[in-house]
Amino acid sequence: MVVYYKKEIENLKLCKTAVALGGFDSLHIGHIKILEAAVSYAREHGLTPAVYLFRSPFKSGRSVNSFEKRLEILEELGTEIVLADEFTPEIMKLSAEEFFEEYICRKFGAEYVGAGYNYTFGANGAGTAKTLAEMCEARGIECRIQPRVSLNHTASSTYIMRLVSEGRIDEANKYLGRPFSISGEVVRGSELGRKIGFPTANIEIPIDRIYPKPGVYISSVNIDGEEYRAITNVGSKPTVGEGVMNIETNIFDYSGDLYGRKIEIGFRRFIRRIEKFESVEALSEQLVRDRECASRYFDKLETDED
Repeated sequence: MVVYYKKEIENLKLCKTAVALGGFDSLHIGHIKILEAAVSYAREHGLTPAVYLFRSPFKSGRSVNSFEKRLEILEELGTEIVLADEFTPEIMKLSAEEFFEEYICRKFGAEYVGAGYNYTFGANGAGTAKTLAEMCEARGIECRIQPRVSLNHTASSTYIMRLVSEGRIDEANKYLGRPFSISGEVVRGSELGRKIGFPTANIEIPIDRIYPKPGVYISSVNIDGEEYRAITNVGSKPTVGEGVMNIETNIFDYSGDLYGRKIEIGFRRFIRRIEKFESVEALSEQLVRDRECASRYFDKLETDED
């Protein structure tokens, strides 16, 4: 997959592309339908599947996925070109007509355009999904607008952020179509877990990412492409007087040295709140129960898949 950034996009002139337009922050089930349709059309008509997005989401603060994770998912879905732009004042001033002509037609050479029902473009969001479809029709460009996708609620990045922050991970995962995950480099901790028979891999909470509310979660950990069962603690460790927020994971059936290596933690389900136990022994007994709970979850998951 080729990624073009701001400076490269300025002088870009592609041809015969099928372009998906959107923020694609969370890459939820609605976004995935847009992308799958673009890739499918591209393969059927000899086009190159491409995505145009802004590297940083419009909203300030934390995001659902890191930019690197977004690229990984896009590639898995079959995207061959990503146009990762910056939302500059110059772009903000372009009218909908100017954006369409300069980007869709001239830079991207699009013969197919896909977007969501709530897509807007041009100064002050003057261009809508309906406007886009009309412009494409006038230029003979195939255009498909993805309607609203809902489960119990409309799929949106904002709603997914709310679910994650409330610890409703299993619900968030339904809207994402995959486990919500956080990646990071394993750092050294107090090593208390190792002393009580529950060694953990610790990563810091990313400053630009949302993360689940404090608690213990059933999780999976990806290490060099291999997935392991795990339980993950998000938050502090009051039983031993540690108040620093971090993410620590007890990985089942893994004994290698992970310090300095990158791992990806996929959150599956909230188990319980963090609590202060009367002793380290009581904590250890609870961790045994947590692991048993996680094992039952994964065993059932594997049975259901069969």
